[in-house]
Amino acid sequence: MIDKQRYKQNGFVLLRNFFDVGKLDTVRSEAKEIFLIQMKRNKLIDSFDISEQEFEKQLYALFEKDLQQIVYCGKQAQHLISLHTLALSEQIMTTLGELGLEFPVINVRPTIFFNSPYLGKRDVDWRKPAHQDWRTTQGSLDSTIVWVPLIDIDKSLGALEIVPESHK
Repeated sequence: MIDKQRYKQNGFVLLRNFFDVGKLDTVRSEAKEIFLIQMKRNKLIDSFDISEQEFEKQLYALFEKDLQQIVYCGKQAQHLISLHTLALSEQIMTTLGELGLEFPVINVRPTIFFNSPYLGKRDVDWRKPAHQDWRTTQGSLDSTIVWVPLIDIDKSLGALEIVPESHK
């Protein structure tokens, strides 16, 4: 049960284990496959059957070899059916209703961020300074952002920090 008053006061709600891990894994694995295809085309790998550690190593190698390919892969990942399905899930629609949104619309497409100090030329490329998302995605002053990490994340990767009542 969501505490709607607390949500309105603080400006956010934290819902742990909200999605089935399998759905998140599908989005992540499909996004990963986009990069694997480019790694194979660039002869960085012979097979898609590689360890997570090898994937990261070759992702960084692809970044060093051709930044534009990394950018294109990232853009293509924004259009995954699995990502859009997750964004339009009944769970999200129901939760938005519980929070008081009577007529939700999608103002911008779902976005996957690839946060790593090894995938940016500058700090700001992978870790964003303090900001309010509604300014860049504003559909209205009562916009809602849904942030879902697809991997375990901590401060070293630029974890999300929420400031209670900053929406005011």
